[in-house]
Amino acid sequence: MGSVPGYTLHMARLPTIGIAPLLAAVLIAGLCVAGVLMPLGVGADRCDLETAEAEEEHDDFHGVSCTESGHDDPHQEVIEVDAGRDRELVFKVFPPDDSYLNDGDQIEITLTEFDLSDFQDDRASELITITDNVDPPNEDPDPTPTNVEISDSNLVLTIPDLTQHTDGPGEHLSIIIKKGTGILTPETPAGFDDDPSEGYKVPITFVDAGMDRRLPAKDENIVVVKNPVSSTVPGAAVRVELATFAEAPIHSTDEITVDFSGPSAGTGFILPRSMVKSRIQIRYKSNGLDKSVNPSEVLLQGEKVVLTVPTVDDLPITVTGDYTISFSQTAGIKNPFSAGNRVITVSSFVPGDEDDEIIAVIRRTTTISPQEGPRGSEFTLEGKGYAQGTVTVFDGDDDRIGPGETLASVETVRGAFKVK
Repeated sequence: MGSVPGYTLHMARLPTIGIAPLLAAVLIAGLCVAGVLMPLGVGADRCDLETAEAEEEHDDFHGVSCTESGHDDPHQEVIEVDAGRDRELVFKVFPPDDSYLNDGDQIEITLTEFDLSDFQDDRASELITITDNVDPPNEDPDPTPTNVEISDSNLVLTIPDLTQHTDGPGEHLSIIIKKGTGILTPETPAGFDDDPSEGYKVPITFVDAGMDRRLPAKDENIVVVKNPVSSTVPGAAVRVELATFAEAPIHSTDEITVDFSGPSAGTGFILPRSMVKSRIQIRYKSNGLDKSVNPSEVLLQGEKVVLTVPTVDDLPITVTGDYTISFSQTAGIKNPFSAGNRVITVSSFVPGDEDDEIIAVIRRTTTISPQEGPRGSEFTLEGKGYAQGTVTVFDGDDDRIGPGETLASVETVRGAFKVK
């Protein structure tokens, strides 16, 4: 387990829940002071180029440190997406050299965590482009792959001759996958709250068909799936941002139902007895402009919130497209008491269309205070997000509770416990 000066701590739950050690990352000798984490690329050094002329010619697409010659160090591109959506994706990568960019060569994009089951192969060729960053742009039209197919978890693009679309070392390609290909983003955030910089890495490989050579790109394209709730702490008051899609115009008096009940009774979000209309927004675009309205009525039915769309200039608020339902933190919604992946359902107001399921991730948390002390001093251990049952704190060197090792046992209440 972990340790603090003077203690060695282990925790397990009794067989009804399973025996599991805890605090491995929380309790470290001396314990670290929480630092400030920065998103990828923020504050990173620009490439250190030798001349002003080279700096002008070079376009580093994410501001990550690199070397000009050959670009041996990886560049990083972070793409932020909503979970489980068919959305435009832009991957950026530096070709190894022009020998991999001839007619018939391929670019493989590995999309392991994506859902490719609804891939639209008949439309993909017209929805995918490979563009360069040459300035001024090439006169040729943006090239599209001559063939697009899915092989296992790989999106394989057969490219036309792109040698004229680079301007020497340092010129990157942008592979643009437009909405409508049926490629769905991952369902669950990776590393959310544990490490904000972590996401799903998307490897890209260049295939030289003439020489039968493969060379993985060193550039890192990372897809970060957003969590719809502002905090992953069980029972915490949260802001909720539900990005969804309208299959048809949304008119005034239409009702949109947001179901916070989760997969089963007692596992969903905690709602207040009433909600103020001004604390809920429906955001959308109209004629290219960002718009927002408050619902004209809000009705709470158990763990469901029914929103009535207001009248807006006697016109539908959106024509087939994206919109967001936003609940401010002061709306009074709290995370479930139990940790896990929780489903929030936004109903479709179009008969026959499926409801939209949006996954929120709630994390189990454990804290100890004080964080250090001599042997024999008292400390308090608190946990949230646990299953119903008994939590046992014990002192031992393995995952088994031996005779005389038990320090304390306590029942969880609404997924939480506190023990000295």
